[in-house]
Amino acid sequence: MTDQELGFVGSVKYALVHWIDFKGVESRKSVYWWLCLGIIVISICIGILEEILVVLFSNIPVLDVIGTFIVLVAMIAWGFIALIAYLSAIVRRMRYLNVQNITMWIILTLVIPIIVGLYTELYLMLIDKPINNQN
Repeated sequence: MTDQELGFVGSVKYALVHWIDFKGVESRKSVYWWLCLGIIVISICIGILEEILVVLFSNIPVLDVIGTFIVLVAMIAWGFIALIAYLSAIVRRMRYLNVQNITMWIILTLVIPIIVGLYTELYLMLIDKPINNQN
């Protein structure tokens, strides 16, 4: 049985709804790739909105501090959710591909992002079928 292919909006919604699901599996590599693009687009929109709010609130002394604090908290919350959703999508995809030692790969991806992160992103996420374990 094949999962239904999702477009940009559907994939981002799916990934954000399942942002904390580290136990599941994901056979659709498009969900991961659309999520990466979605995080970038949403982050750019939040950055633009933040700049607009800072300019609007900068002329009002009390709202300047409160507005900046609210925007900062919102940006930190979005960053946390985006990071967890991203890592969750990687883990679900790796589970589907039957990758061994997922925790090690995630830790190495965060510690050595250029070498291991490129391997994780460009190799493991492009594979279509699960890796067969040969004993």
